Amino acid sequence: MVARPLSAVAPLSKAAYSPGYADQEQSIGKLAMVMKTAEQAMENMEYVRRLLRQKQPGFSVALELAVILVEQQLRSPDMPRDIGAGEPHGR
Repeated sequence: MVARPLSAVAPLSKAAYSPGYADQEQSIGKLAMVMKTAEQAMENMEYVRRLLRQKQPGFSVALELAVILVEQQLRSPDMPRDIGAGEPHGR
């Protein structure tokens, strides 16, 4: 599914309003805001990564490697899915 930009969403006519519709409209507005915030966060992360690669390439590579290793550990079948269910480490 391809996400459309918020500007591509056509406004609804006044005839579309019915009891309870205001709640739906408010929920849609909140969802749109959350989506826009998430989109901005992803753009910000990419900007910071690009800047770090330019300014500190060695540190950038080390961080990317750390991300890969953590992601692999989290996908491991040995990793407990419920962190609270495991025994505390070192005991």
